[in-house]
Amino acid sequence: MEYIINSPEWHFKEILKHLGEDVNREGLKETPKRYIKFMREFLEPKEFNFTSFDAEGTDEMIIQTNIPFYSICEHHTAPFFGTANVAYIPRDRIVGLSKLSRTVDLYANRFQNQERITSQVAERIQKE
Repeated sequence: MEYIINSPEWHFKEILKHLGEDVNREGLKETPKRYIKFMREFLEPKEFNFTSFDAEGTDEMIIQTNIPFYSICEHHTAPFFGTANVAYIPRDRIVGLSKLSRTVDLYANRFQNQERITSQVAERIQKE
C-alpha cells in the first residue's frame, strides 16, 4: 500500500523498513494505517462529566483499588500498564467510584510516566 509522502503512515512505514521489515508482505501492508489509527484513538483523552455529591455524614477515607490502566511511556514510546489504587478523604463532596477509574484512564491514555499520572489524578480529585 502506498501512503502520501510525509504522512504519519508513510513515516511509520519508513520506520518499519529501517527495522528490517518487508513492508510489502501481507501482514504488514496496512500496519502503518492501523498503527496510526490506534495511536490517535488511544491518545485521545476521554473527557467525562466529573459529578460529585454532598458528603454529609461521610468523613472516612474512600478507596478504590485495582483500577487497571494502560499507557505509553513518553521516554521509550513503549506500552506500560498496571493497577492504580485511589483514595481520598472527602471534605464537602464525594464522587462516584466510576469517576475515580475514569480519572485514571483520562491521564493514563497518553504519552506519560507513572509519577505524572499519580500527580494528575490527585490534582483532579482535589480540584473537583
